[in-house]
Amino acid sequence: MGILQSLLEVVLSGVIAAIVGVVAGKVLGRKFVGKGKIGVFLWIAAIILAVFAFFGVAYIYSIFVPKVVYSEGFEKGLGRFFEAKGVGTTRDDAISGDYSLKIESDDPSSDYYGTRSDGQESLFRLGYNYSVSFKYRIIEKAESIEGPEKSHFYFEVFEQKAMYKYQCGVDWNGSPKTEGSVKVHFKAGYEDLRFTFGLSGRGAILIDNVKVIEKKS
Repeated sequence: MGILQSLLEVVLSGVIAAIVGVVAGKVLGRKFVGKGKIGVFLWIAAIILAVFAFFGVAYIYSIFVPKVVYSEGFEKGLGRFFEAKGVGTTRDDAISGDYSLKIESDDPSSDYYGTRSDGQESLFRLGYNYSVSFKYRIIEKAESIEGPEKSHFYFEVFEQKAMYKYQCGVDWNGSPKTEGSVKVHFKAGYEDLRFTFGLSGRGAILIDNVKVIEKKS
């Protein structure tokens, strides 16, 4: 999706630049036809104007049009996420398509079962605005021996190089078959950000339709 949007940006910029160049060239060329060097100079000016139009449209597009930088439906495996105990894809009651991500634990004393995005280049650029959205379905309510306040499913964005600095996140719980969607907005305040899905305690959940959208401003 991100590649298609980039191609659309280039094509749109090129079309507008071509229109600007042709119109400017014809207008200036008609007005100064037979003017010798002046006419040539104005044609060159029209080309330069078209080039500026190209990059100007591309820049404006990058500021105002959100860009999908990652989308995952788990149809071909875990995608960018690490394999881990209790983590895998499943066809049982998939939220969307044929597969969903499933995270499960049978240990009520555990404070972490889950997976995080892997060691590939970070999806997030410092200073840019992002939203991360996904859908979920609870299979088994999260329960912990430490009490209800420690029992939850969670999503977190963190910086992994500097002692896992916390950027943002959300946690939730609910009864079996509870479905919902989550959307988190944030401005990347650290470099090398990663994100994670997990649960604290015993429980099971499905995750699907993960989408990361970038907006420069």
